[in-house]
Amino acid sequence: MLPLNPTMTAQFILASTSPYRAKLLDLVHIPYKTVSPEYDELPLAGESPQDRSNRHAEGKAKSVATMNSELVPSECIVIGSDQVAFMEQTMFGKPLTQQAAINQLTSASGQWLAFVTAICLYRDQQLIWQGQDRYDIKFRQLSSKKIRWYVDQDRPLDCAGSIKAEGLGLSLIEQMQGRDINTLYGLPVLLLLDALEELGIELEDLSQG
Repeated sequence: MLPLNPTMTAQFILASTSPYRAKLLDLVHIPYKTVSPEYDELPLAGESPQDRSNRHAEGKAKSVATMNSELVPSECIVIGSDQVAFMEQTMFGKPLTQQAAINQLTSASGQWLAFVTAICLYRDQQLIWQGQDRYDIKFRQLSSKKIRWYVDQDRPLDCAGSIKAEGLGLSLIEQMQGRDINTLYGLPVLLLLDALEELGIELEDLSQG
């Protein structure tokens, strides 16, 4: 971890265009702008969910941090985040299609599904902090009718595990376990606040200016 110059004003760039992650930064009043990363989330054979999440989070952050300095000033802190859903040895990506979402939820019915979400922070083109959190949910026994109804209503096609737990997806869940439910939403806020504390950045010193 690299120490930060305490005289610098922390400015943040979210290496994502995800509205879910943006809302979570809004929740804790962290000022930011979004920049879409130029990074292909390609899988690696034999990779664990934890390693994949870390690799993708760093890849997104690094791709933005190394962009043109006019777009990404060196003093900015770039936040990269990536989520992987998995059940035992099977990873669940974004379904993208309605049938794939139905298939994922059918497989997960009555089962525990884990979500590991990594955060990676870059500044001045260097890695300054990395960590991850995990959140688990247990699905209710889901009928085919309920699954199709849910997918039609919520359209969770861009969500790992085919569930929008911040909304109607709650109706599919029987139990939840974890430190921070925001991990399930794609950005572990408590972990990010841990990182800022370790880096000597206090929320009360940040402004939307």
